[in-house]
Amino acid sequence: MQFPHCDSRILHAPGECRYCDERKDWQELRRAWGIAFSGHEPEPGQTACPADTAVLWGERGDYNQWGGNVPRPGSE
Repeated sequence: MQFPHCDSRILHAPGECRYCDERKDWQELRRAWGIAFSGHEPEPGQTACPADTAVLWGERGDYNQWGGNVPRPGSE
């Protein structure tokens, strides 16, 4: 698996998505580089997620409307 979702800019926070959790190294890089995770407001000093800056929430371009981009929690 190269990218966890259809949109390669999407990376969910640890524990939110079983596919993104397979890319723990990418999640650590997001933290180190100060980039917010997909669907999260940037904290002070962080840059917004690239996928989040490219969407109009609730509009056709909202990546959450594409099933392959939404977080998939792990199975219990």
